[in-house]
Parts: sequence; C-alpha cells; structure tokens
Amino acid sequence: MGKESKTTQKNEPPAWSKPLFEKSAAEAMRLYDSGIGYNVYDGPTQAALSDQTLGGMNAMMAATGGGGAPITNESINKLIPSADIQKQIDAMKQRNAQQVQKPVQQASSSIPDWVMLGANSEDLATKMRATHWLQKNKPEMGYSTRDVMGGGGGGGQ
Repeated sequence: MGKESKTTQKNEPPAWSKPLFEKSAAEAMRLYDSGIGYNVYDGPTQAALSDQTLGGMNAMMAATGGGGAPITNESINKLIPSADIQKQIDAMKQRNAQQVQKPVQQASSSIPDWVMLGANSEDLATKMRATHWLQKNKPEMGYSTRDVMGGGGGGGQ
C-alpha cells in the first residue's frame, strides 16, 4: 500500500498586511461613498474616420439603394454604449414611438430592446448593428444586410 498525502493550500495575504488591506478598503469605500474623484472620460473612445472613409461608406449606401441620414463620425459614436444605457434605450423608444415604423418580426421575447429599436432606426449604422445581431443570434428570422440596405422584402430572403 502506498502512502497517502493531503496538501491544503491557502491563498491569503500575509498576516502583517491584513490591517493595511482593511484600512485601505475602508478608505476606498469612504471616498466612493463621498462621490469624490468621479472624473471618468466620457468622450469618444475610438479614432474618427477620415472623410474618404465616410465618403466611401455613404457612396456604398447610396449605390445599394439605402436611405436615411448620411453616416458621420457623430452617428458612429452614438452607437458606442455608455454607462447609462437604459437612459439611451428609453430615449430611443420615445423617439421611435413618434415615427411610423416597419414592424419587426419577432421570433422570441429574448431579443434585446436595442436590437428591436435599432432594426427600425433611421440611422443606417444602427440598423446594420441590429441586423448583425439578428443574423448571429436569430438566424431563423431571415434578416439580411440586403433587407436593411433597402434591397429586400424585410424579414425574409
């Protein structure tokens, strides 16, 4: 018979550092609760596209029969989610409620609000993002890029 051995490994800081961690955590919570130091950059998080790139994207949209507002750096930056995404969703719902919308065929209630709203958006980039999500996650709905660009019948291929 062989000898049996059991090893127990603990992953904790050394005893001398525990009071320092507790003090640091308490100070961090005090600062967090006071609201001091919240200065997070909220500007664009990607480089702007050149005029040539934007021109090419808009020419491609026009050549395929796509309509809507031209693609701009501002419209692209609006697609980047912020910390307050629910506020953006509510604002988009309100904006879209005022517009005549093409109904989106919904195969399941598991489609996120931003996809449902994006599929009906006037902004091409928003429509493309929603269509990509539908193609990847709900292929049975049959959405294609051609539908979004104005060349299809909507919801089927």
